[in-house]
Amino acid sequence: MSSGLAHALWLPLFGLPLTVHTNSRALADALGWERPLGGWASLPTELIEAPPALQIDVVAGAVEEQLGEIRLYRHGPLALAGDGSRLLLAQEDRGYGLAFVPTDPLSAAISAIWDLGTLLARGRGRAPIRAAALERDGRAVLLAGADLTGLMRACIGRGLRLLAEDVVHVSGDAHGPRIWGDGAGDDLLICAGPAALCRVERGVGRSSQLTALPDTPMYRLGDAAAAVRATYRLIIGDDLEMAAALVDHVACAG
Repeated sequence: MSSGLAHALWLPLFGLPLTVHTNSRALADALGWERPLGGWASLPTELIEAPPALQIDVVAGAVEEQLGEIRLYRHGPLALAGDGSRLLLAQEDRGYGLAFVPTDPLSAAISAIWDLGTLLARGRGRAPIRAAALERDGRAVLLAGADLTGLMRACIGRGLRLLAEDVVHVSGDAHGPRIWGDGAGDDLLICAGPAALCRVERGVGRSSQLTALPDTPMYRLGDAAAAVRATYRLIIGDDLEMAAALVDHVACAG
């Protein structure tokens, strides 16, 4: 497929070599200069796995027919999805993705690359956890829950660094688990695991409360369980600075 796509870029997404081929110069320029997926191109070479590389082909063209919303379908390593204007195909065992997207807006192509990249990364040992993530001195804290914007802002105000806004991917090797960000932290893309996980709930009043959950069933995390060293229940009140201090405490705990 890539033989007819003139523009090629390389991104080590989640530490996996990825080549993107497209017929859209605008998309290629955006990926090369604006870095909408984060600063993966600057990832140190020692953190990048050896080939074979993943491949994603992105074909930009006019939408001629609206097919309506289509859910993701899977059959073994094959996945197919569409939403009317985008059609995505992923073959995890081959490390290959194909996207047909409209010429405009570019965000459709960029999101297609991200969605396909996350699907293909699963086939190369990157397990997803739906959580935001913050980092302090090389340690990560994962925050799982709804409406985390205010808490995240307060944590960043305390000096914690943003690693991910929505999802992290974890992998493991002889050096232990690694936590991969989602590009939201720009050049902060990886943190050594394991990480602490806080299940965030909204409370009543100003005070916040942190409780260890030693008996939390880790099987719910599936392949990502090895990357979590401890779990907590964080009930946040109106005083977000207090809640952020508790998150910072979890980050600093060994």
